[in-house]
Amino acid sequence: MWGDNVGSVRGVRVCIVGGGIGGLATAIALQQRGVEAQVYEAAPELTAVGKGIWMPPNALAVLDQLGVGEDVASRGVELDQVELRDRDSGVIQALPMHWVRDRFGRNTVSILRSELQAALVDRLAPGTLHLGKRYRGSEDGGDRVVVEFEDSTATEAGLLIGADGLRSAVRSSVDPGARLRSSGQVCSLALCDFELPRDSRGRAFEVWGGRFRIGFSAVSDRRVYWFAPRLATGASGAVVEPLTPAERWEGYRGFPSPIPELLQATDPDEILDVELVELVALSRWWSGRRVLVGDAAHAMTPNTGQGGAQALEDAACLAQCLVAHDDLRVALTRYEKLRRPKATRLSSSARRLGRLAHLQNRTLRRLRNATLRAIPQTLVRHQMGQIYSLQF
Repeated sequence: MWGDNVGSVRGVRVCIVGGGIGGLATAIALQQRGVEAQVYEAAPELTAVGKGIWMPPNALAVLDQLGVGEDVASRGVELDQVELRDRDSGVIQALPMHWVRDRFGRNTVSILRSELQAALVDRLAPGTLHLGKRYRGSEDGGDRVVVEFEDSTATEAGLLIGADGLRSAVRSSVDPGARLRSSGQVCSLALCDFELPRDSRGRAFEVWGGRFRIGFSAVSDRRVYWFAPRLATGASGAVVEPLTPAERWEGYRGFPSPIPELLQATDPDEILDVELVELVALSRWWSGRRVLVGDAAHAMTPNTGQGGAQALEDAACLAQCLVAHDDLRVALTRYEKLRRPKATRLSSSARRLGRLAHLQNRTLRRLRNATLRAIPQTLVRHQMGQIYSLQF
């Protein structure tokens, strides 16, 4: 076990709290490097949180490193075009993605969260995922950390990794002043049995319409994932009030086909409504023998489609740093230094994009649309290239 001078990560037991994308990927990345990594998940059975997710090229690059890139790609639908539209004036941006494949070797894959999770679990070392283990607290003893669970069991480790998401319990031990901030938006998420036209199956669409917007993509030949953010009513978005069917129809009246057809094909009982919140930037991502990854470190609104990808980048970067540096403090400092700038930049971009998407003044919307249409494709590709490039 690491002493005051820490020593090598190999031969040290790592405890990961949280069995989502970030936790599973971190465990796999460490296990590949000969590190004993155990994952503790609060739920009694592993179920994916959410409906669908996009895995962009940077996420797939990490998944390739983990040995599951091909498996994930085969379970989802490759997107060869992304279209952004205004409800009233049509296409704002249409981005053919062939250049992404040419540069990065892969396009974005639209996939069920459950399928992504299954691919990661299949890659995990047998016997290293423990369910029904809700984190209660931990004590950092200097040369080890003792992790306690609500079932009155405990475990010791050389490092505790908090991968327990947006409302992380581990985070309070790293940054007691951490707080969440509402975006003022609520998002409906759903899957429906629906077969898009063949020429649209490889496209992702998002349509903006003032208070309401909606995006969708196929996750298989006959299933579509859709997400529909809207401005919350009232002073804040703290209370999530699902729309009635009549309110949903009224809110998306005038949106182009196939949006009305998608809504009609969706079972209202299967729609999940969530508040869109973000984590205010932490003072630090690690403390002593505790470190955070994914949403526990930098939860952002989903407007850039990068939440899952950033958790995967954290996983690969943290494992790399822990193995490369003998001193734990050096390794964790290096990890935060490499990862914080990009995560912070994307969080800010997601916040701005969410506000921009919901402009309600028609004059401002026309100005927004004209500005976005005027952006050269070369600049758009440059910006996307920066996002899709791994920077560690």
